[in-house]
Amino acid sequence: MNKFVYPMLFGEYKDNIFYFSNSRKAGSYIASILKNQDTSKQSIIYVKGSQNTIFLEEGIKEFLSDNESISRLCRQSDSWMRKKNDFFKTLN
Repeated sequence: MNKFVYPMLFGEYKDNIFYFSNSRKAGSYIASILKNQDTSKQSIIYVKGSQNTIFLEEGIKEFLSDNESISRLCRQSDSWMRKKNDFFKTLN
């Protein structure tokens, strides 16, 4: 973070750095970019995984194109989904 990201926050890329309060909001933003993109272009989206209460797989769901891909994500069992939904209800 200190070596690569922090300098960009105040450098030439500052207008292209976005903050989201949770992974679902970030995923929705990415989905909106993909929706408005030229359909002849393909995109690669890199998502760095983490543990605890980030639940990046929930953001990824926002821009995946099919349910089969979603079913391959981690922590999709009923017990995990209850836990994650309870967590997201606590956020603004």
